[in-house]
Amino acid sequence: MNRDWEILSRSSATNARFINGQNQVTRTLEMELAPLREGTLTIPSLTAGGRSTTPLAIRVNPEPVVAPGDELVLFEASVDASSVYVQSEVILTVTLQQAINLDGGEISNFDIPDAVVENLERRSFQRRVGNRTWLVTELRYAVYPTEKWCTEDSGHWVYGSRGAAGALPAGRAPGRRLRMASEPLEIDVKSVPTSFPGEVWLPARALTLEKTGPSTRRR
Repeated sequence: MNRDWEILSRSSATNARFINGQNQVTRTLEMELAPLREGTLTIPSLTAGGRSTTPLAIRVNPEPVVAPGDELVLFEASVDASSVYVQSEVILTVTLQQAINLDGGEISNFDIPDAVVENLERRSFQRRVGNRTWLVTELRYAVYPTEKWCTEDSGHWVYGSRGAAGALPAGRAPGRRLRMASEPLEIDVKSVPTSFPGEVWLPARALTLEKTGPSTRRR
């Protein structure tokens, strides 16, 4: 199943009832799946208690093409520099803009190989463009690459579901599941210059040295 499907959530429940002098136990397993590719995919047979379910075939259609300007959700990542020296600071900004409410919307964590990552800030605000109001979530990170090359390989995902129109709060209908990835970013990390004469490499935009000690008075 893992080849064609991503398991987004899994839950189980047990219900016991006493009917006509007999005890009946029902066990339910629920899984929320997201297809990983287009085409005819199969949910394989599941086995429990010596019995098996019937495999299910599901047709997954291509994602519909949205005309520019008609997007309801925008998700992107950017960096403030595409070429830096090793161990220099790169500011990574991840932005989610939504013109609709996303039920359970969240931005996934990520991992950048060969780099140290620090969280800087997360802020939310509204932006109005034309006659449309966007809810904007912005995350900023400081990235310090430690190797020659550093790639942010589609590490950020946004998850959520678009609520069905007319759904009631008390009995909310399931909406369309949304799963988006930011475009991969590649940073050219340059080695320490051969002309550097020191032993400790400390790349910085500015460096201030201060010396403190006991004051000396002349008499």
